Amino acid sequence: MKFKQVIEIIRDLSNKHRLVRSFHTGLDSQHNEGNIDYPAVRLAFPYRATVNNDEELITYTFKMSLLVNSLEEEVASGYEMEVNTNYLMEDDTTDEICSPLTDEMQMREKAIRMICHFIEKLESLEVDGIYEYFDVSFGQIQGIERAYSDFVTGCEVDLTITVCNVYKCE
Repeated sequence: MKFKQVIEIIRDLSNKHRLVRSFHTGLDSQHNEGNIDYPAVRLAFPYRATVNNDEELITYTFKMSLLVNSLEEEVASGYEMEVNTNYLMEDDTTDEICSPLTDEMQMREKAIRMICHFIEKLESLEVDGIYEYFDVSFGQIQGIERAYSDFVTGCEVDLTITVCNVYKCE
């Protein structure tokens, strides 16, 4: 399976996921500000490809991010509710000083839940065809603090996908 096919599988999964609104790829240093619908899955390049000639496999490793910019939570199919967390109650008074940090932390937790669900779906994929070997592994999921210039946060993970090597010499 070629790298482009691996990207297409992840793009298709993103498009079918009920909470993900967009999919993007690009260099790690680039960001398409203003053109992204959140929550968004993003694959950052460069990627690393490792070939195992003995087992006729090729392994692709790249960084996958899940970015969010709001606390909308789905409460039922087709309905969303805005969750207001901009308050801390103490002695019956509202304190909004810490609200951006509270929101950012909760958005990051939302992104971590979403990326875990996304990886579960990726791991359970059954890829049919002549190149049907498809193995997924991942590193530690890490939070992203206020990415880029948008009010965007989320999480990222090093994703490794091993497939049959279509480039092998026979």
